Amino acid sequence: MSTCNIIIPVWNQLEATRDCINSIKRCTEYPYRLIIVDNASDYETATYLEDLKKSSDTDVMLVRNEKNEGFIKAVNKGISLSKTAYLCILNNDTLVTDGWLSEMVNVLDKNPLIGIVNPSSNALGQKLPYGTTPGEFAESSKTQSGLFVELGSAFGFCMLVGKKLFDTIGLFDEVYGMGNFEDTDFSLRAKEKGYKTVRAFASYVYHKESRSFNLLSGFKKDFERNRQIFESKWGRTKRTTVVFKNINKNSLSRLRNILNKYAKEKSWVYVISPLFDTKSFFESFSNLSFYHFRYLFYISAFLKIIFKKKKANIVYCDNKFFSNFLKVFKIFHNADIRTLEEVT
Repeated sequence: MSTCNIIIPVWNQLEATRDCINSIKRCTEYPYRLIIVDNASDYETATYLEDLKKSSDTDVMLVRNEKNEGFIKAVNKGISLSKTAYLCILNNDTLVTDGWLSEMVNVLDKNPLIGIVNPSSNALGQKLPYGTTPGEFAESSKTQSGLFVELGSAFGFCMLVGKKLFDTIGLFDEVYGMGNFEDTDFSLRAKEKGYKTVRAFASYVYHKESRSFNLLSGFKKDFERNRQIFESKWGRTKRTTVVFKNINKNSLSRLRNILNKYAKEKSWVYVISPLFDTKSFFESFSNLSFYHFRYLFYISAFLKIIFKKKKANIVYCDNKFFSNFLKVFKIFHNADIRTLEEVT
């Protein structure tokens, strides 16, 4: 059985880092080695990492940068030090669950055209039901072992990649500086070579999301810079919002038709609806987010639409009055407002 190198860039966040590594120790039976790239963390975090390296219960390679070089350079440094067949890029603000890595390797090995595997995660729409722990949610998904759905692009918080893919298309593009869009760029480069990116149903990793980036000064400026670089190379990401209050066979059928058309490639679909079982949708589609409102539905939908940072290019509505109401407000930057009845 091959070993997997787990590459973890670290910049402070001692508590999150410790929790992440403890979850790896507790939940990973697949043979692994940690490659931790320390981006000039403070004394407490650096001391913890040095003690971890000296411990006898974990195989650790620790690389220390004298300044914070950012996520991408840290990951690339870890990849360059790796000789194993499998590499897993993992954020230090994640919590893994039992069998997470074995299942991702299982899916990667199933099809020679699969190049990148994401786990299921709250960051990909598999949000934890109220009162459910990541471990409990993961356990309930074990019956789906071996199953996967193709994604438009990978998400860098946790991604398993075969070493041969890096040998084929190269490392992450360091033009993206401290980070953002490098994972999507890498995915599209892989796709150009015929490789697929997928999400493994029965692997679950909880992500606390963007804690390091939120601490960086100039984040918004860097994000906008990277967005422009990405779009100049790959074009703009299209986004569609679907609003429907009445859940029935007809509305769900129309939703599936919209998803078949848009929830692929670099397109994203945001669905605003009352609560219903969305499991089958997440099993069939990627690039999909649901927002559920029970009370004051159209008011809540309107507020979600206008305050969402990433505005939709197309908005489908099941209510003509609401559709006309949206057209009155010039907030969509030329968004196309349509009724759900227009979907065939």
